[in-house]
Amino acid sequence: MRVAVSSTNGKTINSHFGKARTFYVYEIEGENIRFMEIRNTPSYASKDPLHAFRAEQFDKVLKVIGDCQAVYTKQIGAVPAEKLRSLGIRVTQAEGGILEVLGM
Repeated sequence: MRVAVSSTNGKTINSHFGKARTFYVYEIEGENIRFMEIRNTPSYASKDPLHAFRAEQFDKVLKVIGDCQAVYTKQIGAVPAEKLRSLGIRVTQAEGGILEVLGM
């Protein structure tokens, strides 16, 4: 299973999905976790305090992480989380060391 992790430093899950500009991609096979690559994306979030869904920006992020079966992020809004789930992408909100959270 390929997973995308939102992180600013590659060590911890510490960024909100909407503000993430970097996703670290891992491949998990059984108990084996292997780092694959760093993927950059324009952030989904806007400065709009109402946080309206932004389909065009969401699609840009989706192009970067759409081949992943799961996303691990510190926090995510209800609408983008539901959009990811509707595409078959599991969403997990977590915070802490990436390898610890992923189960290593």
